[in-house]
Amino acid sequence: MSPSWARTGTGCSDLRDRLAALPAGEFPHIVALAGDLTAPDLGTRFEFALDRLLDGIAALPHHR
Repeated sequence: MSPSWARTGTGCSDLRDRLAALPAGEFPHIVALAGDLTAPDLGTRFEFALDRLLDGIAALPHHR
């Protein structure tokens, strides 16, 4: 079961702030996407994650 903040959005701003405060040199993608990763709406977070997953699949080399 997911944590309550993941289901309700409660605490997302705290998590967003913590992710945004990570060292950008070490975690550039997480820092840049902190807002998207912690959107308060579950549907928005799901769509974001699904889009990234599909982007990753599309970027895989095609084997024939």
